[in-house]
Amino acid sequence: MKWIDMQQAKPALGSRVLVCDEFGWVDIEDVRPVGGTSWLQLWKTGNGTKLVAWMPLPDWPAALCREDADGSMP
Repeated sequence: MKWIDMQQAKPALGSRVLVCDEFGWVDIEDVRPVGGTSWLQLWKTGNGTKLVAWMPLPDWPAALCREDADGSMP
């Protein structure tokens, strides 16, 4: 997988992606608005940084996880 420039394309609403900010910090982000505020604005307000790139999450390692795991966020 390759990083996607935020200026080229944005991730789809409802997805979970890896994001990278202007300082190189990487995090997992749920791409969804909250209370009418866009997820990008929530990121900037909460973190004070600009996101510059993103990529889809890889498949979760089902074979290594507990039987009741489903790959969703806890």
